[in-house]
Amino acid sequence: MTSMERFNTAVLLKEPDRVPIAPLMDYYYANCAGITPAEYVLGDFKIAARAVKTTYERHGRDLDMVHIPIGRVYAFYEPIPAAHSGFFSELNIPHLRNGSLQFIERPILKIEDFKNIMKSGFSSIWRYVSPRKIFRTQMDMFKIAKFINYWEKKRRVPVYTGSANITPLETLSYLCGIKRWSRYLHKNREELKEMCDFMIKGLIANDLFLKKLVRVNRSYICLERVSNNFISAEIFEDLVLPYIKQIVKINNKLGYTNLFHMDTNWGPFLEYFLELPKNGRYILHLENTDIIKAKEILGDRMCLMGNVSSTILSIGTAKEVDKYCKRIIEKCKEGGGFILGSGCEVASDAKFINVQAMINAGKKYGIYKN
Repeated sequence: MTSMERFNTAVLLKEPDRVPIAPLMDYYYANCAGITPAEYVLGDFKIAARAVKTTYERHGRDLDMVHIPIGRVYAFYEPIPAAHSGFFSELNIPHLRNGSLQFIERPILKIEDFKNIMKSGFSSIWRYVSPRKIFRTQMDMFKIAKFINYWEKKRRVPVYTGSANITPLETLSYLCGIKRWSRYLHKNREELKEMCDFMIKGLIANDLFLKKLVRVNRSYICLERVSNNFISAEIFEDLVLPYIKQIVKINNKLGYTNLFHMDTNWGPFLEYFLELPKNGRYILHLENTDIIKAKEILGDRMCLMGNVSSTILSIGTAKEVDKYCKRIIEKCKEGGGFILGSGCEVASDAKFINVQAMINAGKKYGIYKN
């Protein structure tokens, strides 16, 4: 099987020849290729694209997924806060190896500002981003489309995603700051609900525009600060789940796979995903959630991806990585619908030998006896 066939077979909840090996990478590409985050984000796109190819080759061409060098797009493209954006947050881009781009999160929105945003739009709170940076990033989108075509059409390796969506409530956590946002959840629920209703159509439209531009059929849906670690089940039911359902409904209609990027622990909320339509395709990319328990609850409905932690890949040993991978593969691979991946993103300073140990484990323990 090609990587594309292997990956798609797992998404369809069937057994491929072996478990797909698909750790999510971004700044690890830079470190593996011997360049700095600044070179990766601010240099010519060809430099970043070459880092992806170098990493793929160094790991023996056994990676069943790659990712777009996304740093500059996140930083300078998003004029609405569909993800971290240089239009709204300051950036720290390290010039030393082993680092990652960081957004400096400072509160920029108060509950009193909601009415003005709904009247005048988010441009009223933009930070200044030079036209040169914006233009350069827009030109990168054409290079990204070429990058995707190379991997998906020529190399037959799937690209993680080409766009990003995020629930309105989580977006507000970044704009308001986590402390202020938490207070509003308890004291200003109705105002938050009204703002979420206002935002959802714009977030979906932005995502659809990017998907049409880059032509990847997986729809990345960011779920980080709306898990059980941050909010109650009652808040999730009121301010998160209805918007997930709206996003999924459109994705299913257009034939996109719903790829949920689920940082933190989602264990107590997993059963909510049983409410999503059965006619869709789903990947749950899990970080700290018990993936074996998730297999029991959702394994016959949704493909699970994960969850080798960034910590073990950075400071663990190759033997520890092998042991952990063996356990989750043996517990989750039966019947298909499982992709061996990193818990979130492979850390920029992950040990090469540990990432390779993960790949080796997938090849050793992930074989299906068809």
